[in-house]
Order: sequence, then C-alpha cells, then structure tokens
Amino acid sequence: LEVGAGFHGDLTGRDNIYLSGAILGMSKAELDRRFEEIVAFAEIERFLDVPVKRYSSGMFVRLAFAVAVHLDPDILILDEVLSVGDSRFQRKSLSKIESLVTKGGRTVLLVSHNMDTVNRLCSRCLWLESGSVKALGGTREVVASYLTSGGDFAGSSNRIDVTAAPRTGNGKARFLGVSIDSGDRSSSGQICTDGPARCMLDIEAENDIDVDSLAVVINSLSGLKLVNADTALLGTVCRLRAGRNRVSVTIDQLHLLPGTYGLELWMGQRSGDYLAGDILDHVHHACRVEVLRPGGHDGSVLPTEGLIPCVYDFEVET
Repeated sequence: LEVGAGFHGDLTGRDNIYLSGAILGMSKAELDRRFEEIVAFAEIERFLDVPVKRYSSGMFVRLAFAVAVHLDPDILILDEVLSVGDSRFQRKSLSKIESLVTKGGRTVLLVSHNMDTVNRLCSRCLWLESGSVKALGGTREVVASYLTSGGDFAGSSNRIDVTAAPRTGNGKARFLGVSIDSGDRSSSGQICTDGPARCMLDIEAENDIDVDSLAVVINSLSGLKLVNADTALLGTVCRLRAGRNRVSVTIDQLHLLPGTYGLELWMGQRSGDYLAGDILDHVHHACRVEVLRPGGHDGSVLPTEGLIPCVYDFEVET
C-alpha cells in the first residue's frame, strides 16, 4: 500500500476517492457505501470539490490515509503514515489502525520510527538497519534494544548532528543538531532528577517562517512520551529566519528518575483549523539523554524503577 496511490492533482477530492479506491482494488459499489465514512474520517467536507493540488500536504495525506484504511485487505502495509495531521487526527488514525489489528483476519505490517506506536500496535517487531536484520522478536525487547543501541548521548560538550537521522516532514525547516545540559556551567552537562534542563537546537530554514509547534519530547526506552515541551501549548509562535537559527528550550524541573531516555524533535505549521497540520520536520530519535542522580545521593535515596519521582510518606496506623 502506498498512501496517495493514484491521486491526481487536477482532480477534486471527491474524484480522487473513487480513482484511488479503484486502483487499490475497491469496487464502485463498495466506494459508494463507504464514501461518507471516508470523507468524515478525512475531515475535508468543505474542500471535497476542490482540486487536491490546492490542498495542504496535511489535507492531502489525511484524505489518502482515509481511503487506504477503509480498504478490507488480508494484508495491510503502512509506511510512516501515523504522523498525519494534528494530534487529534493522529489519535483517531491510531485508533482506526488499532481496530484493524484487533478485528482479526488480517495482517498489518507497520513501518515506523515512532516506538510508542510500535509498542502499542505490534505483537512482533523487526529491526532493520542498512538493509540488514538487527533483531527480530517480541516488540518490547526489540524496541528497548533499538533505543539503547546508539552511542549518541547529548551533553553540553557533545552536540549531536541529526542531519542524517530518520525523519519525516516537508523540509521547509530542518533540525541540524542538538545538545542538552542543565543550564548551569558548574554541572559539566549533567542532567539530574528534579533539576533543570536546557536543550539547544540548531535549525535551518529555507525562508523566513513562523513555526506554530516546535517541540522537544523526552521518551522512555519503550517509546512512551514523558515530557513534551511544545510552543503550541504556550500559544507561542517560533519565528525563524532564513538560514541557520539557534533555539534554546528550558525545562525548570525535570521530574524523571535516573536512567536513559530518548529525545524526539518536532516542528509543524498550522494548516487551516489544524495545528501542525503540515509537518516541517520530525526527528523520531535524535539522541539519547542520561538523567543522573543528584550529587551526593546514593542508590538508597532514589528508587531504581519507575519513571517519575514524587514526594510521599508512609504511616502505620495501629
């Protein structure tokens, strides 16, 4: 399956539903039955009779995705399609794929760099690198191996080049590099539980551009999103100038237990009613981040399992 197979820019969204559906093996009668469902899922009712060449990239892929997931094949192959649209549409798309997986009677092959999605949808996982099989087995074990395999740790004196990192997006703005430290020169780049964290991003833009959503995401090794520092949540637009830019992101307190985490980077632009409907750049796994115990604390102070530290007390009542 190639999302958007058969779409023609001069045809309307309505015409492309029938054209693409026919190419993907759906009969006209079947398309007639599912037409309203496809349109509602894609959420492009107002633009149904507009040529798709006038669509934003987000609208185009939403419609193509809607046609694809309403097929009824024995084997469905999805390649990096779950980053479509804003966060609400992504959740709806994920739920739709999840229903296809749990419905039974079909095989879904998902290609993705989003480890949270892989963990949620897949029972088995194949890790490919440079055309070779690195691992094959249970999803959680393979994902954990993937996220801990790289040698790239971000620190104050260790800027990580991400120009060759796996990514999606239209490339109008791109992440070039990243470093992360505590923002305190005396810390030698160490990030500690409940301490501050500062992330320095090197970004290149083709032209002056307003970025509606610029996010630094810290994930667990299983792919679970733990920290999402996003300009969209602040209602702030990040204005980038053509050429190279440096953006500093500061987190006052990083409520994560000691351990190794993954860093994900995202830039998106508003498209109509959709925040981040157009993906500028999405680096799924930029580097690894090591969170340490505060200085002077031994293993008895902080737990060795879990994700988030909290203040608590125990009292025995007799």
